[in-house]
Amino acid sequence: MTRALKNGMMFAGVFAILGALASCTTSNVGEGVKADKTPPPKAVKNEMDIAPLNETDTVTALLQPASKLKPDTVEAARHDTKASKIPYIGAWAADDAGCAKIDQEAYKSFAVITPKSIRQFEENCTITATPPEDNPTSVKASCTASGASSARKITLLVTAIGGLQIVNKPGATPVEYVRCQFPA
Repeated sequence: MTRALKNGMMFAGVFAILGALASCTTSNVGEGVKADKTPPPKAVKNEMDIAPLNETDTVTALLQPASKLKPDTVEAARHDTKASKIPYIGAWAADDAGCAKIDQEAYKSFAVITPKSIRQFEENCTITATPPEDNPTSVKASCTASGASSARKITLLVTAIGGLQIVNKPGATPVEYVRCQFPA
């Protein structure tokens, strides 16, 4: 067998394997395991692109009553993002259950964003929120934590499913949050 024929057969085998892998998106990849077809979070231009809740949807990302929360959390959760056109203002947690922990215990995975501040765990930042021209958007922040101060950009990405990704420092891994709401 010639070298060219062997190389051609080898490439044909590689392409056959790649083709089989590509077709695994809807078939079994292994025993009982399906390939993950979940697309990455899609950015939205404005909050109007976010699908509204239906009457039958159950909201599970609930905050404690306002009387049990810090003033900035109440302000953030009550903020009218449609009127301000600043969709990242709000109270956010890493998951639905985390919303009930904000301001109640030493919970680390949250962000409370008002038009003038961002509070995360032990860090408080002063910002000037403006309607974003792009999504993601970056805000200049002057932050303090444990007595130390720093100035930096914080990047905010509102996702198509109404979530938020925050990048606290350039090059850092985004942290994903869900929007927290008051009980009805």
